[in-house]
Amino acid sequence: MNELILLKIEARKLLDRVNQHTETSPNGKRAISSPWDAVNLYHEVSFKEQVKSIRKKFHSLYSQNNLQNNFHD
Repeated sequence: MNELILLKIEARKLLDRVNQHTETSPNGKRAISSPWDAVNLYHEVSFKEQVKSIRKKFHSLYSQNNLQNNFHD
């Protein structure tokens, strides 16, 4: 169960990163969030790696849970 909670926290941090991603105006001030800017975030290698890692962990936990449920049936 702890692994699931940690995975949820990790996913929440990644989602917060998307939601907090803001555009910087030419004068250096932060502007409002821009859908275009978020699209650029999705193309960052580190972001893609984090998404892959979360997916892998989720599928691993899901498989473990399925095996345990099938074993007890």
